[in-house]
Amino acid sequence: IEGFKVSGRIYDSSGQTVAGAITNVYSSTWVVPGVSSDSSGYYAFYAPAGIYTFILWPPINTDYLYYENNTFTVSQDMTFDVVMSSDSKVSGCVQYPSGNKVSGVSTYLINGSD
Repeated sequence: IEGFKVSGRIYDSSGQTVAGAITNVYSSTWVVPGVSSDSSGYYAFYAPAGIYTFILWPPINTDYLYYENNTFTVSQDMTFDVVMSSDSKVSGCVQYPSGNKVSGVSTYLINGSD
């Protein structure tokens, strides 16, 4: 395997490990194959030296928010732990009265008190 080893653990704000978070790490010239954090929150991947966008997608059916770092620099083997924040999420699908799902729809959530 070429490149440097990047590994770490994923935690929530209370210090509990997060299993099932999925990495999405890429630059303009390289895409790192995604990995999921294991039951102890551990993940590891290899990447050549460079500056990457590092995204963690939360496990499905959780209230964790995705994490993004647009200047993630790899220059040596390294440990990088991440704390995923939590908040309320709104999810669902848009469908016609017939029940068929509508594709290509953008939605916005607006706070009526602002």
